[in-house]
Amino acid sequence: MKMNEKVKDIIGVTIFAIFIFGFIIGIYFLGFVGVSKFLGVEYDSLWSLAIFVISVFVIGFFVEIIFDALTVLAVEKVSDYLTAFIIQFLFLFVSEWIVLAAVEAVMESVTLSEKTILILAAILALLGTIFDNKKKKLEETQKIN
Repeated sequence: MKMNEKVKDIIGVTIFAIFIFGFIIGIYFLGFVGVSKFLGVEYDSLWSLAIFVISVFVIGFFVEIIFDALTVLAVEKVSDYLTAFIIQFLFLFVSEWIVLAAVEAVMESVTLSEKTILILAAILALLGTIFDNKKKKLEETQKIN
C-alpha cells in the first residue's frame, strides 16, 4: 500500500466514525427534545438543551463505566433472571439519576423538576437494561468457556 492510500483510508474511517457518533448523538438529542416537551423541561434555547444532552452523554459514559463494573459483580452470582434484571436496572437508574442531577445542577439554562429527573432516569435505565443485559452476557460467556 502506498502512503497516499493509507492516508485516504484513515481519513475515510475517521469521517465514518464521526458520522456514526453524530448519528447516535442526534438520536439521543431528538429523543431528549421529544421527552423534554412532554415532561415540561424548561430550557433557554436548543443550544442549551444540546449542551445538556451532550454533557449527560459524556459524563454518563464515565459514570456508567464504574456502575457497569459494580453491576457485573452484583449480577455474577445471582441465578434468578428477574432478580438480575432488577439489580441491573437499579444500578443503571442510580447512575442515570446522579448524572442528570449533576448536570442539571451545574447548568442554569436547563431546568428539570425532581420528578422529571427521576422519570428520565427510569426511562434511560429501562432502555439501557433492556439493550445491555449483563446476566445474558455472563451466561453466554460461561457457556463458551
